[in-house]
Amino acid sequence: MRAYLLGLSLVVGVLASCSSVPSGSQSRDSLIEEFLDRSYLRQEVTQQYEQLVQLQSSKVAQTASEAEGLAFSREVVEALRPESVVPLMQDYVRTQRAETLEHLLEWLRTPLAHRMLALAAEPFDYGGFNTYQVPKDELRYELIPRLDKATHTSEWAIADISERTKVLLPLFEGNKQAAQWDGKLSPMIEQFAHAQSMRKLSFIYRTVSGQDLQHYVEFLESSLGQTYVAIRRNALVAANSNAQTVMAKLPGLVQSIK
Repeated sequence: MRAYLLGLSLVVGVLASCSSVPSGSQSRDSLIEEFLDRSYLRQEVTQQYEQLVQLQSSKVAQTASEAEGLAFSREVVEALRPESVVPLMQDYVRTQRAETLEHLLEWLRTPLAHRMLALAAEPFDYGGFNTYQVPKDELRYELIPRLDKATHTSEWAIADISERTKVLLPLFEGNKQAAQWDGKLSPMIEQFAHAQSMRKLSFIYRTVSGQDLQHYVEFLESSLGQTYVAIRRNALVAANSNAQTVMAKLPGLVQSIK
């Protein structure tokens, strides 16, 4: 049961003032809804929820402690229900200026954006990834690290690992040792997370031409591109806020069912 709870925590661990909308523009609500759809945010949280439902439903309690653990997992799943998390994302995106959303949607409506974001939203092929060999392509060799930096992929992966470690460390090392942890991961773990993030990016966009990949990277490196990356990440953080509150109870739960 502890392994199941820890696995669940990894899955969960696993993202300006308002202004009036000019006359003739889309309403703020329609801008928000289109942004959630074209950025695949709505699809991502829905897939996350469906995966957790499948994981949770595959477990059968054999003991009282396992029943308690499953009740906890149901609480996590409930916190990630799309009907709960989508309004949290809407509330966050609503804090952005309408003009910013309009500029982002101009890009999100382009064929390049649709193609690249659709690839990233596809169910991940772990079997293919395990056997994937990064091509020795000079342009991609230059672009993938730039893509990783522009999307903050490895940076946020390392931060997420650190957060999960903070939650899980007391379960393995005890509260005293956990309190002494400085919050820094070992260089080996950071290097591995960084290398895996770049390899994953290369795998996701393996069918894309070098020219399309370059245009995509150049947009993400721009000021507007960085705004998009930040809004999308923060919307996911907002979506998971209730689940994170539930997961904060994990150490106490595991201690109680030892």
